[in-house]
Parts: sequence; C-alpha cells; structure tokens
Amino acid sequence: MATQIAWLVLCLAAPPEIELRDSATTTLYVRTIPPGAQVLVDGTPLGKSNSIFIVSPGRCKITVELEGYQAETRRVEVVAEEVTRLVLELRKASDGGGGKTSSKQEQASNSAQGAAAALEYLARADVPVVVRTAMTTVLRQHPTQTRWAGHAGTSLFGVAVKHLPSGDNRQRAVPALLELSQMLAVQEMLKAKVLLDRYAEAGLTDATTLSQAIGNATGRLQVVGTAKGVTHQAAVRGDYSVAYVMAEESALAAYLLNPAALDEVRAAYRDVMHRQARELMQRSDWKNALLLWQHLHKLKLVSQQLYIDATRCFQQLGQEDDALRVLTEAMNAFRKASAPDFFEQVGDVAVTMKSDQAQALAEKAYRMASEQLRDSVSPAPPRTENNIQR
Repeated sequence: MATQIAWLVLCLAAPPEIELRDSATTTLYVRTIPPGAQVLVDGTPLGKSNSIFIVSPGRCKITVELEGYQAETRRVEVVAEEVTRLVLELRKASDGGGGKTSSKQEQASNSAQGAAAALEYLARADVPVVVRTAMTTVLRQHPTQTRWAGHAGTSLFGVAVKHLPSGDNRQRAVPALLELSQMLAVQEMLKAKVLLDRYAEAGLTDATTLSQAIGNATGRLQVVGTAKGVTHQAAVRGDYSVAYVMAEESALAAYLLNPAALDEVRAAYRDVMHRQARELMQRSDWKNALLLWQHLHKLKLVSQQLYIDATRCFQQLGQEDDALRVLTEAMNAFRKASAPDFFEQVGDVAVTMKSDQAQALAEKAYRMASEQLRDSVSPAPPRTENNIQR
C-alpha cells in the first residue's frame, strides 16, 4: 500500500506548500437541497445552509430544519484540521391530506415493487448462500430504495433495479436499462465503507466528496471485465431490470488502489471539490473556498484552473503577495503542459496587480502564449508608416 501511494505521489506534480493566513482548522460545511435550512449542532443553531461553520472536533449531532420540509438529523465525526462535509437532500413535509396518492408515495410504491422483483431474482441467482442471505436481508431492511450494497464475510456486493417503460418503447429500452442497472450496482458496491476507508489512507479523507467522486469515476474504473474475481449478472423480472455484482474485498481493493485506478479517483475527487469551491466563490466566501483549495494542494491534486481560482480568492481577500506567489507557482508547474489560453489567463490576472513583479509575470505569460501559437499562426508585422501602402 505505502509503495503504491509513494509511487503515485512521485508521478504527480509536487508543487511546494503554500500557507494560508488565518485559516480555520476545524470546519463543518453543511449543504442542503434546497439551501437556506437552519443548521443546529448538538441543539445549538449556527446559521443557514449552504455555509461553513467553525466547530469543535469530535462526534456531534447535526439537525437541519426548513419550513415545508422534514427535519433531518445526522451524527457526524468532525475531524480536527479538516473540512468535514455534510450534504442532505430534504424531503417535503406531508400535507396530511387524504386525497390523491402523492408522487412521493407513488415513488415509494414503485421502489417496493422493484425490491420485490430483485428479491425474486436473487432467490434463484447463482451466488453463495451466505451472500444471497446478506443481499436479501439488506433489501428487506430497505424496501423503498432502488440500490443496495453490503458485504458477506469477505465478499462485497451491489444490487440495483430500474423500472422498465411500458408500451412499444419497452423492448427497445431493455438492453440499455440492463446495462445501466449493472453499472448502478457496481457504483453502489464501490461506495462500501471498507473501500472508502482504503482511499482515506491515500489522503482522500472527505467522505462526502469521495462518495461523489466514486460515482463520477465508476465508468472509467472499468471494474466489470477488468478487476479479478468480479461476478455480475442482470435480467428482466416483471416490469424491472435487476442487476447484481459481487467481488472479493481484497481483490477489488488491490485493483482500485493500483496507480491507474487510484489516479482516476483522485482526479474525480479533485473535480468534485473544485465544484464545491466554485459554489463558495459564487457566494463571495473566498476564505472557505481557499480552505478547499489548500486541502487539494496538500494532496498534490492541483489543476490549472484551480490555481487561477485560488489567485482570484487571494486577490479578493487583499492578499496580493499570496496571489502573485500562487500565480508564479502555476506558471512553473504547468510550463511544459499548458495550452496558450492558460498562459493568457495568467497574464490577464497578473496584469490587474500593481507590483512590478506582477507586470513582469504578465509580460512573460503573454510571450509564452505567443510562443505556443507561433507554429500555427504567422503574426502580421507591426503596422508602421514604413509598411503602409499609400
């Protein structure tokens, strides 16, 4: 494990650390869909979502409340010197009426039928008895879901169902939905806690970000057909496509932590957290956006646009020296692997700064952009009196 991680770090760009001044070391980021919910930590109101709050490390109870929606409560371990994230999609409160069945109730009914179809299929599936027992137990415990995951001994599994359309479109949609159900089962299996814990050893410690990253990277990981010992199957049962996948934990973990697969997850982790930082920037929360950038920078998960965004955050905070330092580092880190538009962006940002060093950097960036374009664009000579035809 240590050898694999060390090899990966050496292969990635390793820019020097940049310290942030006055950075909070223990923070909690709460995001709700929709936003604007009241956030309470251990019963104490802290403010509205979506926001970052300064909290004490340790296990705490987080409650979010929004008028017209059901209150949600989670117990979360807030880790010192890290940004702990919680994302909740709120459910609308029941109106208590006795009229038509609500869309939520209809969805729950459909999900229950899907679970029943999956249970029927798994009862005859060619899987070890202990795995079948674990699968059916999970499905019976959560009959309103459409995706399930769990483990039986050293085996991990995922199960997924998709409702099939009716009428003339059904037969045409079946192959695509069978494939999708299979991929959803794989995606769910890859979010197993025992696998997420392995990624934490590689520094990907934000569980919410990691879970989203795994979902985004599932297709590129090519688990089915590539990882050893993976068993998968899909079939139509009634009005549903049902799929399951299972694998030995040790073999799957070994595959996921090989440098190529781990690199895919790390890149997806970076992209998800970058989007979160962009959301904070849109709300002018420059300091907390920089916290996320700092986390990625420590992991050597930087990109050209991340550097540009970090520079703009420093500028908004009035820390022009830090902004120039980050921009200079970006130029050095991506000198040999950048398109002309990156150098142009660096120049556009640097030229807005007041110092002589920033102006020199802007000139250098513009010249590098010109050099990149020189092979494909022949610049016109300067327009002077001597070359103007009269």
